[in-house]
Amino acid sequence: MQQGRGLVRGEILQVIAADNTTIPLTEAGRTLRKGMQTVLLMGGDLSPEAMLNGSRAGETWLGWSNSSSAWPQQPVSESANWALAPFLAHQAMNDTGYKWMFFGNASTTFFPEAALQLLEDFDPRLPYIVTDDLLWKNASGAAMPDEAPRCLPCHFDDAHELLRLSQGILAIEKGDSDPAAWGLDLPKGCPCTPKLVCQARPHLFGSLHDCSTPDFPVQQAYSMNGSSDGPAILLECLWHFGHAVTDPGIAAYRPSVKLFDPWKDAATYEISNRLKWDVAPEDTCDLQCQDLVHFMVSAHVRDVDTKEAAASMRRLASKWMWWWDMQKPASIPTTLYWTFD
Repeated sequence: MQQGRGLVRGEILQVIAADNTTIPLTEAGRTLRKGMQTVLLMGGDLSPEAMLNGSRAGETWLGWSNSSSAWPQQPVSESANWALAPFLAHQAMNDTGYKWMFFGNASTTFFPEAALQLLEDFDPRLPYIVTDDLLWKNASGAAMPDEAPRCLPCHFDDAHELLRLSQGILAIEKGDSDPAAWGLDLPKGCPCTPKLVCQARPHLFGSLHDCSTPDFPVQQAYSMNGSSDGPAILLECLWHFGHAVTDPGIAAYRPSVKLFDPWKDAATYEISNRLKWDVAPEDTCDLQCQDLVHFMVSAHVRDVDTKEAAASMRRLASKWMWWWDMQKPASIPTTLYWTFD
């Protein structure tokens, strides 16, 4: 199997769903996108000034609005625009040779080296949808993201760095270093499909459900990124094409440890407060915190005011780059969680 070792930034295509009100956020995120291919799908018609702005930054800006819809009698909602963004970006950039697409809205920050580190063992030729930030509601309407249908990567047992981190943390809690003893029932997918996740966990789809062609579980508000709008439309579309979500693995073993948006309500504050400029990181970020930051793939800036959000995004990028540069000599953090082989 072809793996992603040796991936570089130039093989990444970052796709951003944005509009004219979030342009300051897209500009603030350029520091961490340096060296990557970037497509902005702008809701609304593009002005010549906007096109020039994107071109100067080496970005491709695409406009999409109801007036440009192929179905003018059926207006396209903002959520549908969001869901269409990956497909339109691929259509525009398919001949560039990119291997992975990072997709989010303008307030999402990806940490490139951590993301490349995560993808080292993934085969870019397989249609993977990789995230551990999922929304799933049970029959009573309670949010139960740990129950969301998903797979583990087919290479999971060989992903020693991530597996050791997961085993080390949960082994301490369970008193057993053997993953088979932890009751994990997620299938390994090469790639993940709706049929595979249904067969592995049929109780999520109803006792009489036919897993040969499982319906998308709309009633559970199944979605990515904690949203029931555009991400849910995108996930349902991909489901109908035979693709389901793959969990990187850590959150499957320890639900409180997320790689995508781990500090959901206070990412900027948590990282900024813990990773100080003028003190050693161990004084403000304990060992588990350091592991989380090292493997964190993305974070979502949630400031209501756009200017404040842009400032938070710049702060977050600066803190993370400082952290990553400081970690380079060790390449991986050395903590007690790495003592389990």
